[in-house]
Amino acid sequence: MADNDEAINVLLAGQNYDRAAAEIAERQRISAALADRALQALLLTNGGALVALFSFVASASKVSIDLGMVKWAFAWFAIGLFLGLAAHVAAFMSQHRFTHQAYEEMWRAQAGIRTRTLIELGKEEAADYHSGTRHYFTGIGLTIASIVFFVIGCGAALLAVRG
Repeated sequence: MADNDEAINVLLAGQNYDRAAAEIAERQRISAALADRALQALLLTNGGALVALFSFVASASKVSIDLGMVKWAFAWFAIGLFLGLAAHVAAFMSQHRFTHQAYEEMWRAQAGIRTRTLIELGKEEAADYHSGTRHYFTGIGLTIASIVFFVIGCGAALLAVRG
């Protein structure tokens, strides 16, 4: 019976190893995709708004504008741009911590194969998972804040137009 349990433990450890290795590869792919898409989208929206606002100010001879409100719009868009970049960093850090956690899971599975036992989740692995989760939710919060500042900037730009 003990040999049968040992064989099952080796099989389970091997499956855990394969799953962890696949997760590492997938998380690396996700990290690259997040970095690319998030940076492009957040830079485009807030940065594009800043460029559009410059164009709007350049055509000020055709309409009356409140320069004080335009300055506020610039500030809101710039804050939104900064928060978007910070969200990008948080997304990257989230995936970095999750990838590190997956490495630890893979190493744990390897040790289980060697020792023919199932090894419990370690403190470092759990800490990396919780850190990844915190970065993940921080990134979501920063993204929402970036969108809110973009909307506020749009409102300020609209309020800047007179007549």
